[in-house]
Amino acid sequence: AALMEVLTCSSRFNHDNMVSDNVNMTVLATGLFLERISPPNPSDAYGGHEDEDAQDVSTVQDRIESLGDLESLLLVPLDNDGDGDEKEQQRILSNLTLEIVKEMSDVLYRCHEESAATVATGKSEDEIRENKVLADMCRRFVTRIAYEFERQQLLCNDSGDSVWNSFKKAYN
Repeated sequence: AALMEVLTCSSRFNHDNMVSDNVNMTVLATGLFLERISPPNPSDAYGGHEDEDAQDVSTVQDRIESLGDLESLLLVPLDNDGDGDEKEQQRILSNLTLEIVKEMSDVLYRCHEESAATVATGKSEDEIRENKVLADMCRRFVTRIAYEFERQQLLCNDSGDSVWNSFKKAYN
């Protein structure tokens, strides 16, 4: 909880004095979690071939943990009424840039697609079970974050380039 408090702290301070509007701790932490869910393919800086020994492979358990961390970072826990603290939720989501939201959408789409395919074609019971958990977690997270993005758009009467529009592009 303390670490998540640090990672979401940037919006509590004046952006002009502490961080730029495009780079804040929430965006950076989101990027780290997304990278753990879907590690980039390594290649040398000059466009050479991938070094297979250096490739960072994320296990299903790593992806599950990272998705849980992403949820802890971006989504305020629901209370008994099924709602969270609305102002706190809007504060956290307002830290996100359109670029990181688009990246999140793409990563979550790929993650769900890959895990669902593995559930259908898995070779072992453990592999199928872990990937089913990941696919279910991914689907629940996408549903909740999409709801929050759409709600944010409606509350702000924003019809232009909104996080909701950036997020849903991967699903169109």
